[in-house]
This record gives sequence, structure tokens and C-alpha cells, in this order.
Amino acid sequence: MAPPDDHRPSPLPRVSVITVTRNLIDAGRQQRFRAAVDCVQAQTCRDIEHVIQDGASTDGTQDLIAGLAAQVAAQPGAVPIRWTSERDANLYDGMNMAIAGARGRYVIFLNSDDLLGGPDTLGRLLDGAAEGSRFVYGSNLRTDDTGNRRHLKRTSTHAIFQRMPFSHNAVLLDRQMLVDLDGHDTQFPVAADYDLFFRMIASGATGVQVDACVSVFHTGGLTADDERVAADYAAVWRKHFAAHLDMSRYSEEDLKGWYRAGAMPVAVTFALWRAYRGVPQMRRAAAHSLGKSLRRALQPWRRARAAKGN
Repeated sequence: MAPPDDHRPSPLPRVSVITVTRNLIDAGRQQRFRAAVDCVQAQTCRDIEHVIQDGASTDGTQDLIAGLAAQVAAQPGAVPIRWTSERDANLYDGMNMAIAGARGRYVIFLNSDDLLGGPDTLGRLLDGAAEGSRFVYGSNLRTDDTGNRRHLKRTSTHAIFQRMPFSHNAVLLDRQMLVDLDGHDTQFPVAADYDLFFRMIASGATGVQVDACVSVFHTGGLTADDERVAADYAAVWRKHFAAHLDMSRYSEEDLKGWYRAGAMPVAVTFALWRAYRGVPQMRRAAAHSLGKSLRRALQPWRRARAAKGN
């Protein structure tokens, strides 16, 4: 008798691929959305579902989704598409709705104009899901309308005090963990994913890095405005650091400067290193941040750049 296949279909899928949509037709994103649907259908791992959460579109997007879902359902062996349309507060609220309705043990977010890195992507992530790991992450490839491509390989939980440790659409996440963390905090309009990963790592959740390009990310959208991202990062830091630091000492521009420089003041990182002594991943991240702060304190041009906002 053949050995069991870890990726064979089961009554409940192992992975829910989540795509949130709203008014794709008005945005001219129909073809990219079709490509996103196709890349899920092309996965060699079939123990998956595609959950499409539409935000009550008014431009015909609901008909577009229904038509694609019907075409997929008519194909033998297709990955099932489950979709719904209801009003949401923003993109992250739509993601939270989809998490609540997903059936997989793991979820991964696929934007409506992005792609999975290859047909074996989900299988490789599942292979990397070691016992006890709550998330598995890899790198991503960024593209733009001019055809420029950039492979972003700098992924590490050690970076959590400076930036996103990995792309939001390049990580497989334990769904129950997301439920326990109450999903994305929708008060952050562009950095709720950063806040989520901060809370995830601070909770003690451990993950595994795989050597794979997980997603092909089309630049633009919410995170294209660097000033808005800087403001949201500042708000996230105020939320999380207030228990450990007197954040009233630092202005909004101070915190935005930390974001632009990619480093915090030495006194801040040292205080965080002391505060997170009970969480090994955060302790290592704080030590990493402290080392970066010390190095950059000796680089005056970085301080000038942060001050100018360039």
C-alpha cells in the first residue's frame, strides 16, 4: 500500500487562500484578478480552497467573481472557490471576515492583482510547517507596470522593531492563531499587517523560513504612500511601547524619523531589550535593533535623512 500523501485532499482543506476584492472593474484589475484565480487553480497541492471576500462591489465585480467561480467549478478536480460579498470597513476588515469564514488550518493572503510564486508554492510552505510552528514564510518578488522586477530576500523575524519581517502575502499563518489574536486591528489603515505580525511574534509564536519565492507582488495600493506608512508605524509603536517606555517624550515626527532611518534611538532599543526578556524571539529582535541603532548612530547622514523625511 502506498504511503499517505500529506497534500492529498481531505474533508477540510489544509490551506485557505484568501483574496479580498472591491470594485475591480472600476480599477481595471479584471485580468490580474483572473490571473490570481488561475495561479491558485494551478497549485500542485490540492488540499486547499480559495476564499474570495468581496466588499459589496457596485461595478459588476460580483458578477465577474460568480462567472469565474462557475467556470472553475465545471472543471474536474478544481480547487473549490467559496465567495461572498458584504460591506466591510476596509481591506483589513475584509480579511478578518474571510478568516472567520475560512475552513483551512492555515491561511495565506493573495491580493487580487498578485500571484503565488509558482505551482509548488503552497506545497513547499506546508512541507516547511514543522510541528509546533505557527507560521511559515519566504521571500517575494515585486513588479511594477513598467516591467521592473526586484526579488526581496531580506526576511527575518529579527527585523520586527524596524519593518515588516516578511511580506503579508508571503507567509502561511495558522488560522486559529489569527483568531486568538483577534485578526487585524483595523484602526491602522495601512499597517494593520505590521501590527498583526508584531503581536504574533510578541505572543511567542514561532515560525519557519523556507527558501522559496512565495508571492509575486504588484507594487501600488495602500502601502505605496510612504508618508501614510510612516504615520501608521508611528501609531503601532505608540500602541506597543507605551507599557515599556514614556512615549510622551517622542513626537509624531520623532517616530516617523525612526521609520525613515530604519532604526530607533539606542535608549529605546535598550529599553525594549530589557522589556521583552521573557520572549526569546522579541529579545533577539531587540538585540538586533540595538546593534543597528548603535551602528547608525555613527552614521550622521542617516540622521539627516530621517530629519528631512527623504
